[in-house]
Amino acid sequence: MSTQSAIRINEIEVSPVVVRGQRVLTFAMVDKIHGRSEGTAKRNFTENKARLTEGEDYFLVRHSQKDELRTFGIEVPPRGLTVVTESGYLLLVKSFTDDLAWKVQKELVGVYFRAKEARYSAMRHLDEAIAEMEADKAIASKCGMALARWKKIRKEHIKAVETATRRAQLLLGF
Repeated sequence: MSTQSAIRINEIEVSPVVVRGQRVLTFAMVDKIHGRSEGTAKRNFTENKARLTEGEDYFLVRHSQKDELRTFGIEVPPRGLTVVTESGYLLLVKSFTDDLAWKVQKELVGVYFRAKEARYSAMRHLDEAIAEMEADKAIASKCGMALARWKKIRKEHIKAVETATRRAQLLLGF
């Protein structure tokens, strides 16, 4: 699953998976990243499901929505597939208390889940720069219009001075 946007967590390459606008993890991803035996995350989820909120801590991707995950190389079985959000992940791995778990949790939150905040911050700065450029453009446009008016007035003044000079020359006999 090597893609350009892949992230390395605990020496495991993880490609971001997005469901309903949020980065999520499958139970298999959690087990693999944490070096746990297959089914550990699913077992913890099942034991604590009553404490989790669907739509906030996890999403159930139905088989009819399989295309939503197929783009990430994940197959949705006929029963559907549960994926956890950042808050669901943190609740799910509360029982993982070894040093590796702490390291992985910190990396996942900082690099995987919070990457969107860095993007939003960059977008905010870009929006501010664009707004500043638009303001500068408006000022430049006004300056350009003022310069065009000045050139027109200048031409009119030059014409008036030339006309007055010719009249004066005629009157004075030059």
